[in-house]
Amino acid sequence: MANEQNLLKGEDIHTFTHEEASKGGIASGKARREKKLIKESIEMVLGLEVKNEKLREQLKKLGIQDEDMTNQLALVVAMLNKGLKGDTQAFNSLRDTIGQKPVEKVETTEVPKIIDDVE
Repeated sequence: MANEQNLLKGEDIHTFTHEEASKGGIASGKARREKKLIKESIEMVLGLEVKNEKLREQLKKLGIQDEDMTNQLALVVAMLNKGLKGDTQAFNSLRDTIGQKPVEKVETTEVPKIIDDVE
């Protein structure tokens, strides 16, 4: 239920003009396009082949085939190595990424009824 004291009245209410709404919509669209471009750029770079020979040798030792040696896979292996050395944040990130994040349970208690329902 609304509290009368919290409601805006008359001159306190601001309605957007068509021009303000248009500017907001244009800015919102620009921000979405920029985010999409950043995401696409990251995906492209992650999909590129690993060029560093030292890193390629490490991946070969793990049994990874040449055609699978992408920057994305190299990052996963780097996080795995950190996790194996005890970095719990790296472990948690890998676990959460594969959908194994534990469910957080919140315990609730029943609140006693103080006032009977009024009709």
